[in-house]
Amino acid sequence: MSIERLQKILSNAGIASRRDAEKMIVGSRVAVNGKIENVLGSRADPVIDLITVDNIPISFQKY
Repeated sequence: MSIERLQKILSNAGIASRRDAEKMIVGSRVAVNGKIENVLGSRADPVIDLITVDNIPISFQKY
């Protein structure tokens, strides 16, 4: 898997639309490996990194 923008990862995981994912990120609700990400454009690898929303880990499966 490749590194992708958090908005895309959350959208692909079915957590939120990309616009709603942007609001979650700016609202400091998303963390990558325990570090809050609140800057749009932040990137992560959904397979390697632990991504959480409101302290709940998301599971990512590519369809």
